[in-house]
Amino acid sequence: LTPIFYPSVDARWEHGVSWGFWAIFGDVDLENIDKDLTWERHMIIGFLKYMLALTSNVLLVNLLIAMLNDTYIANKDASKREWAFNRVDAVLEFSSAEAHILPPPLDILVSLRSLIGTSAAVSRCNAEKYCIIERVVPVSAHEVEVYFEVVGAEFSIMVMEQSTLSWEGGGLPPDEVVLKEGVSNRGKIVFTDVPLTKALHFTFGQKELGYESVPIHLSEDTWRRPLNALERRQIKLLQQQVLNDERESKVEDKHEVIKSDFEQKLTQCTEEMTRLSQQVAELVVEQRSSAKRRDDCEADNAKFLRAEVERLQAHLDAVGNSTGGRTAND
Repeated sequence: LTPIFYPSVDARWEHGVSWGFWAIFGDVDLENIDKDLTWERHMIIGFLKYMLALTSNVLLVNLLIAMLNDTYIANKDASKREWAFNRVDAVLEFSSAEAHILPPPLDILVSLRSLIGTSAAVSRCNAEKYCIIERVVPVSAHEVEVYFEVVGAEFSIMVMEQSTLSWEGGGLPPDEVVLKEGVSNRGKIVFTDVPLTKALHFTFGQKELGYESVPIHLSEDTWRRPLNALERRQIKLLQQQVLNDERESKVEDKHEVIKSDFEQKLTQCTEEMTRLSQQVAELVVEQRSSAKRRDDCEADNAKFLRAEVERLQAHLDAVGNSTGGRTAND
């Protein structure tokens, strides 16, 4: 549009394309157009500048606002899902058997012990026969691998298959025993359907062999195998349940606020009714006392009038008697 608006070379050198940049902010100046142009070109240039200002100021700015709003809504939804995932992760972390008993910063000793490391768990039969638990690796949400080393005992796959992994309220035998290549007393035991959030205990072989049950702890905090479709679906359902619980808690809080407001207003109404009842009772008592005073006053007035009438009557009788006696004497 610059060659149309400014056909002369000097005008283009003077204005360049800066006019288009400032037109975005509404600075449309129609006075600086070359005076030698015809009135038709003036009208066309004015119309084109108007369309440029309309497009840049109204359409593009509103489009930018719409894009920002859409991005904000998407990030807000993603933040809700991320918050739900972090909350589920925190709940699982603090409900697991690996969680510290004391809250931070009181668990500094436990944390230092975790950093230094602990000795491996040992399922003993006696001083010569025992099974060392080297690592306990969580493979998935309900699958764990126990790496072991047998010392001083006759080892066989059948003996390892009789080992048990137990927890409060349950226990199960291994699903698979895999020996390490080239070594006859080391390998791993695979257990499935294990509740990793509970305290686990491992017993080497069957009970008749005399090996004791020892507590074991997970050596890693994350799963080694990626989530499958069913586990992802379960996590999404758990996240949705957390979001629904949050919405229900917000609704309950709103209902509690409404209920509290209603109870407050009901208390105010009750107090106002009590105050009005007291005022009505006072008015009734005052009206009754006024009526009684009025009746007493009327009774006193009537009594006074009767006394005056009797006095006047007696006076008239006395006057009449004296007048009659004088007439009789005359």
